Amino acid sequence: MSLTALDPEQTLRRIAERHHLPPTPAASDPVALVSRLVALHATDPATVHLSAHIRCGHASLDETARVMTCALETDRSLVRWLCMRRTLHVLPTATIPTVLSIYRERLARKARIDQARFLVSAGLAREPDAESVLEQTREAVVAALTDGPATATELASTVPALGASFLYKPDKPYGARVVIGGHLMGGLGIEGATVRAHQQGSWRSGKYNWATVTSWLPDLAPISPPEVARQDLVHHYLAAFGPASFEDIVWWTGLPKGMVRKALEQLGHAVREVYVGSWPSPQLVLDADLDTIRSPMAETPPGVALLPGLDPTIMGYKQRERFLEPSWTSQLFDRNGNAGPTVWWHGRVIGGWTQRHDGSIAWRLLAPCPEAEVFVREAAEALERALGDERVMPRFPAPLTKALRDAPRQGS
Repeated sequence: MSLTALDPEQTLRRIAERHHLPPTPAASDPVALVSRLVALHATDPATVHLSAHIRCGHASLDETARVMTCALETDRSLVRWLCMRRTLHVLPTATIPTVLSIYRERLARKARIDQARFLVSAGLAREPDAESVLEQTREAVVAALTDGPATATELASTVPALGASFLYKPDKPYGARVVIGGHLMGGLGIEGATVRAHQQGSWRSGKYNWATVTSWLPDLAPISPPEVARQDLVHHYLAAFGPASFEDIVWWTGLPKGMVRKALEQLGHAVREVYVGSWPSPQLVLDADLDTIRSPMAETPPGVALLPGLDPTIMGYKQRERFLEPSWTSQLFDRNGNAGPTVWWHGRVIGGWTQRHDGSIAWRLLAPCPEAEVFVREAAEALERALGDERVMPRFPAPLTKALRDAPRQGS
């Protein structure tokens, strides 16, 4: 039986529409937005707010930050959690039982081994009893958090081990002395004992205090069985990013191929294989989404999106060539495949951008696109106004990001 063929241009426009990229109407509910994207990358805290800002249409980043902070820290309908590919994300709280079921055991084993080794390196334990010391330390941290959220530094007054340091990667050029507290707190978070609570400082800060999960999220639903959770996550991924390849799903989830294959088998006829132009084939898409992807699209006004580094639209795929010329990869991604800030036009990447030290937005198109230039300029000016006095430098700058940041202002 021949596979359904989809038009690549229309498919990309449908993905852009689903991801609320301009000119799609702005999303009004940040929780629904994050759910639609499955998660926002939070390794670089600024990405969370920039990714939401471009899709929610607030007047300023401060306004976006207030809305997101309310969802994260007051309503607690969103939460920061380490999960896919051992990466920090912001997810809907309703998704936590799913990712906890999938990733707790997978990530916790290595985390515990590392933490026990760090205790030995810090002189807090001998190798034979390191695991026992680790368990006692973890229990002391959870007990201390019953008094309310606290930073690792604040907890160190009660649990001194958190303030100890060790030499991390002493045989590497980037080796340094590291305080053990962050590693121990992160390990407790992986296992679902603690959670990152209040952000310390501005919306660009990567520092948080910690709370117990039972106090911060008292109504958290029961954890799903792992097989059910993996099926749910793959379904949710395809609803957000399909059509996508099997390799995309494996990379995005960070799961072994066998687990992903089993989840797809469980989904059965809910998933269809399709061809999309020259994309690696076959691609996978939810059967329920096929009619929408294929249906004619109304004419829309031009729309430009200046997406931040690590934005989920581009980081949702291992195979990013669907969005851009393969020769541009070395300019738009760092050596580890982390996306820098990108300029989008009708569902495709056409260039990159950055904020200079003086606050101005610099951008460059990687191929001639005269019809887009005036709209890119308007979008850059709007983002410049929205940022105001804030300065945002990507944590993982791509080569083009660095080149634009250091170029003279008239270089745009």
